[in-house]
Amino acid sequence: MSATARTPSSNGTEASAKNRHFSSASAIPESAAPREQQEVDSWEANLTGADEARLHGPRGDWWWTGKSPRELLAADATALHSLPQPSLGAVTEADAKRYLDNTWTLSEILLGALQGEEAFYRPPYHHLRHPMIFYYGHPITFYTNKLYVAGLVANPIDRYMEDIFEVGVDEMSWDDMSKNAMQWPTIGEVNEYRRKVYAMVNQVIEENISGPNSTVRVDQDHPLWALFMAFEHDRIHLETSSVLMRELPLHLVRKPEFWPEVHPSARAQTARASDPRQGVDFPENELVTVNPDAPVKIGKDLDFPSYGWDNEYGSREVEVPSFAAGKFMVSNGEFYEFVKSGGYRERRFWTEDGWGWRAFRNMKWPFFWEQAGPAGKHEYKLRTLFEVVDMPWSWPVNVNKHEATAFCNWKAEKDGGGSFPFGARLAAEPEHLAMREPQERHPLQRPEDDPALVFGGSEISTQAGVNLNLAFGSETPVDLHPANANGLHDVTGNAWEWSECDFNPLPGFEVHPYYDDFSTPCFDGEHNMILGGSFMSTGDAGANLHSRYHFRPHFLQHSGFRYIAPQAPEAWPAEHVAMKLASRGEAATLAQGSGDAAASDNVYETANSVNQYLALHYGQQPGVVDSTVRAHEGRPEAALNFPQQCADLLVAQAREHGARVGDDASALDLGCAVGGSSFALAPHFGKVTGIDFSHAFVNAARAIRKQPTARISFTVPVEGSSESGLIETRLAPEAAEVASRVRFEQGDACSLPEAESLGGPFDAVLMGNLLCRLPDPRACISSLPRLVRQGGVVLMCSPFSWLEEFTPRDKWLVAEGKTSAEVLKAEMAKHGFEQVHSRDVPLLIREHERKYQYIISNAAVFVRR
Repeated sequence: MSATARTPSSNGTEASAKNRHFSSASAIPESAAPREQQEVDSWEANLTGADEARLHGPRGDWWWTGKSPRELLAADATALHSLPQPSLGAVTEADAKRYLDNTWTLSEILLGALQGEEAFYRPPYHHLRHPMIFYYGHPITFYTNKLYVAGLVANPIDRYMEDIFEVGVDEMSWDDMSKNAMQWPTIGEVNEYRRKVYAMVNQVIEENISGPNSTVRVDQDHPLWALFMAFEHDRIHLETSSVLMRELPLHLVRKPEFWPEVHPSARAQTARASDPRQGVDFPENELVTVNPDAPVKIGKDLDFPSYGWDNEYGSREVEVPSFAAGKFMVSNGEFYEFVKSGGYRERRFWTEDGWGWRAFRNMKWPFFWEQAGPAGKHEYKLRTLFEVVDMPWSWPVNVNKHEATAFCNWKAEKDGGGSFPFGARLAAEPEHLAMREPQERHPLQRPEDDPALVFGGSEISTQAGVNLNLAFGSETPVDLHPANANGLHDVTGNAWEWSECDFNPLPGFEVHPYYDDFSTPCFDGEHNMILGGSFMSTGDAGANLHSRYHFRPHFLQHSGFRYIAPQAPEAWPAEHVAMKLASRGEAATLAQGSGDAAASDNVYETANSVNQYLALHYGQQPGVVDSTVRAHEGRPEAALNFPQQCADLLVAQAREHGARVGDDASALDLGCAVGGSSFALAPHFGKVTGIDFSHAFVNAARAIRKQPTARISFTVPVEGSSESGLIETRLAPEAAEVASRVRFEQGDACSLPEAESLGGPFDAVLMGNLLCRLPDPRACISSLPRLVRQGGVVLMCSPFSWLEEFTPRDKWLVAEGKTSAEVLKAEMAKHGFEQVHSRDVPLLIREHERKYQYIISNAAVFVRR
């Protein structure tokens, strides 16, 4: 019921099937497809004992699949730190191998902290991510997959490994539990695979940068961009793995040899476990006024000689008014008063979703705080990566965005309007850039202006005054490093800073064909930006000054925050820095500079389209239909309520052909638009997932799900440029009752992740008027076998209105002497689907009061045999 669009690649052409991120098994020929990963009764089935003995204590020589730490260190060195991120202007073979070895060995040192098989296979406590065995294999299969996509290797190494370790879990909400009862390879098997990949990567370097005097300029058009992409992806998981290890029970980890030490302040603490003293145990924070003297620019130049992720490129210029910011990040000591005074018990400080998360997890203090005394005494220690230490009150507190926002609200109320007359909040991305040293603002002019590109972790703290690149194995006091020119400490490094800004694309954003869904699935209004990097951040995984990262607000990274005091009244989110969808259904826009909305080139992202589809999905019900479809003699009543008709037909056909229906069954609405069919399916299925490429459509659907009994409001065109007044309706009561069964996600129907990450495999799939708006219908069809359960049904409705603006001519489902319906039937049969029913279903879409699109869709039902 809406279209899915392909973003063009950087050379202006669409990425070929080969040049795609491997998010489906079709990326490698079917003949090479591996056995499937099996489900088991419990994750404990993986504890075979095969590797148990050699996984305790220091790692032996068998563990190192690349170079061992001692091979990379000077004789008197005791710890391996990160190298600076390399400049790509003139890369030598030695440069590439040096960065490979540093990246590879740092990861193996970190994972060498895991003690015993349980540490590898035990799922995280929140079940939102995979167990650590996945992160032992996933970054390595990325090398194989991306070098294959770039044409640098001819064949995969082990298709089974590359399949099961390919796609990670991006948890959708704080109660969205992933499935971790899976059969995983043994540690020994993954270790052997790592050894093969390391040899392959070395060979790729030698074949493409040969000779001591040979240099290569690596830019986005060079195949070796995939190599540096793999390095930086590996470093992302270096940090995220460290967080997962910090969450594991203490007996499952030990500090590994050659890992950087925690900052000495962790050893110099007094025995004080409660009631820290401001000015003694932690510094007094104060507000510092920042007066930007010029518009703030965001974005990285395409010719800047370092690797960058797709979201870093493009450009936006923003006028930032004066604001005041905390001199320091909020420390454990400053946060303590919020905890002790009952901040975690007072709902008024929390957003609705934040309170839901807090209650669900029964949180009473930050997760890495360890209770050190009886309840009510508020005595705490701190969990670091591998040990528990006396509470370093001067270190930045680690919290998620929900906790940071609640603290800001508490701080403003406690202050009583003195220092925060217009409230307290987190920093916006342009404000964070304005807080930097002038030479460190975008766009950087030289690599030398970025400390992470100049200094490795062994020197960056003393030479640049920041805690990045693994200078230490922990956070440091918020006042350890000197203030910058604005009088602010730790604007970069130490701990990430949560932002008010949703993750968003810059004007001029383009995906890279080697990894076309790194950023786009997260431009959904559900991911918040994190800024500045942490002590664990290295390279383009957060250390460099162009990094733009994001997580969902319930996610815990090595992340803290700094509060902002606006200097004038504001309605947040400010239109020039955030991407939000108004609850009445306006399209999401990113405003630039003066506040003018950035124009969208996607027809399905405009406010008019959102209103048009709200009218189609919710405005043709009894009681409101006369407002959206003019009443007249001969009105085609059979064409009304198309989304509901499709849902009813799918349910009826599922029952008729023996597919599962009911509370234990699941349905997928692919191309869900604003959700009408998804909600109509909810009374009949225990779980319903709606997916659409349009951010605006998905956000409108989410707004309805969030308040299922609230009014749904929209306008419709009357004539000329005039619009109707606000039309209001509601979800049908039976749908509103079970709206919580539905979830909506932004996604590309031609490049979907594995079924489990979407809530599948599914018993029923609806594709309403989607096929002829896809850039590659056959790619979508080829993904259905892994999405649909055996015996499941698929309903495809399409008028087969082929247009080159949506689908290249060579991708149309047409053949000489055959209708598109016949071609579709044959395509589905190739993938194991039998057509069992076909009929016509009409629909009406309003253009204005006296003109409508009358469309007759072919509705074809298929069963997976």
